[in-house]
Amino acid sequence: RDKRLFRERREMRAHVDDLLLNTSAKPSLEVVVEYNRLDLVMAPIFQRLIAKKWNEFGHAGIWRSICFYTLFLLAWTLVLMLPPSRAGYAGRFYYHDTRDWVRLGLEIFGALFLLYKI
Repeated sequence: RDKRLFRERREMRAHVDDLLLNTSAKPSLEVVVEYNRLDLVMAPIFQRLIAKKWNEFGHAGIWRSICFYTLFLLAWTLVLMLPPSRAGYAGRFYYHDTRDWVRLGLEIFGALFLLYKI
């Protein structure tokens, strides 16, 4: 009896998940744009919805992007401004000074950030 009850619950859960994932309901803002009813966007309820979405999602994302890109530009600017201390055999650079290790760290940070954004 317990196995049958467990199987029925599992099937019910799968059915509910199917209904939730395969819904055709669209967000209200998407429907307004799809039907070209841009006058509805000026309604107070939509203005509050847009403000809420901006405060919850857009605002934080914009500031995070600004901070990351500022760090990225700062890292590559410092790499260009900090020349290696001396060139070794066949153009290889030896890292023996603190400034060289800082430069190497900035190069690695810049390269990893570039790969992350690609």
